[in-house]
Amino acid sequence: MNRYKLLLWCIGGLFSWASCSDADMPDSSSESTEDMYKLEFSVWARSSKPNGELNEETLLKSLYVYAFDNTHLHPDYFVDRVINEQEAYKVSMMISGTGEKRFYFFANPPRYIREVLTEDCPEGTLKTLGIYMRKPIKKMSELPQSADGISNPGNTGFPMANQMVAYANLGDKERELYLSSEPEKAGGRITNIPVFRSLGKISVTAWRKFESQEILKVTGLYIFNYGCDGYFSPIWDMRENGYWGKPSKGVAAWNPDLKMDLAEMVKKETQVGVDAVSVLEKETEILPQYSNKDNTLLLSSFYLCQNSYGKAMDGDTQEGVSDPLGNRTARMVVYLSDGRISEVELPYLKRNDHLNIRLAITANTLQVEFQKWNQSDVLPDWDDGVHHPGTLDYPATNK
Repeated sequence: MNRYKLLLWCIGGLFSWASCSDADMPDSSSESTEDMYKLEFSVWARSSKPNGELNEETLLKSLYVYAFDNTHLHPDYFVDRVINEQEAYKVSMMISGTGEKRFYFFANPPRYIREVLTEDCPEGTLKTLGIYMRKPIKKMSELPQSADGISNPGNTGFPMANQMVAYANLGDKERELYLSSEPEKAGGRITNIPVFRSLGKISVTAWRKFESQEILKVTGLYIFNYGCDGYFSPIWDMRENGYWGKPSKGVAAWNPDLKMDLAEMVKKETQVGVDAVSVLEKETEILPQYSNKDNTLLLSSFYLCQNSYGKAMDGDTQEGVSDPLGNRTARMVVYLSDGRISEVELPYLKRNDHLNIRLAITANTLQVEFQKWNQSDVLPDWDDGVHHPGTLDYPATNK
C-alpha cells in the first residue's frame, strides 16, 4: 500500500512540474488559428526583356518569406520551391495578428542557403546569411551551390533578396490583412515588394577610335581584387530615408532615395580574388565596322559579388568605402594584339547594378568609359543607360 501511495505521489509531482514548466514558457497561444489572417502581395523581380522573353536574371524559381514581430514566438513563414514565374509572383500567406512586421525575402537561394531556410530559422541567422563566389561566373548554371564558393555548380536561379519593415492592418474582408508603409493604416498601401539581385554584373565592350584598317584584337581581359563574398540580403541605411517613398494614389512605392549601408555590408566582404582571372573566352578582333561609341563589340559579360571598396563615378549619389592601401579596389587588365597593356581601376560595384565598361581604342591610347547607373530607377532591373560617362586615358605600354 505504501508503495502504491508513493507511486501516486510521484505521478502527481510530474504533472505539477509539467504544469509549472508550461507557465514559464513564452506564450504561444496567440499563434493559434484564431489569430491568423490572410495576407496577399506581389514579389517583383522586374524584367528587362521585351515581349515576355524568358530572362534568367529576373526569373523567380523559388521564394521564401519570413515575417517577425515582438509578440509571437515563431515567425510567419511562406515557401514555394517551384515557381518559374517571370517578373512577379503573388504571395498568399498566413500572418499572426496585426501591427509592425519585419519581413525577409529570399528568392532562388543556392542550396547551402536553402538548407538553412527552415520554418523556425532564427531572425539573427537570416540577417547574417552570406553569399560566396570565388570567381566571376558568366551564367547561372556556374553558380556555386556550396559555401566554399566554388564547388557543386548548379542553376537554382539568380539569387535575390530583400528585407524591410511594414505594418499589417485589418482589411475590408473578414480575416484578411493588407500592408501599409506606416503604422495605423497611414502611408501608402503596399502591393508590390521588390527583391534585389545579390550579385553585380559587368559588361565590357570595345570600338576602334581611329581609321586604320590594320588588324586589332583584344587578346586578354583579366580582373583581380574583386569581391568573393558578402551578405545575401542588402542592409539598408535608415538614417535619412525609409523603405517606402511618398505614396501615389494611395499606393506605396519603394523609396528611390534609400541607400545601402555600405559601412555595415563591408563587414561581410572579407574574401578577395587577388589572382587575375580571365573573363575573355577567346581572342576577339575589333573589326573596322565597330567605329563609334554607339556601335561597340561585346567582349565579355559576367557576374560578381558586391565590392563596396573603391571610388564612385562622377555624379553617383553614394561614395564607396575608402581603400587607402588600394588592395581592395577591383582592377581590370586589357591586352591588345599590338603589344599594348592597360590596367584599369574600376569603380565600386553594388549588387543589382550593371556596370558597363566601354573601351575606346585609339592609335596610341586606351580610353575607358564607365556608363553610369540610373539613380532614378532603383527597382530591381539592370540599368543600361549612359549618363555623361567619365573618361580616363591610359598610355600605350610594351607587352
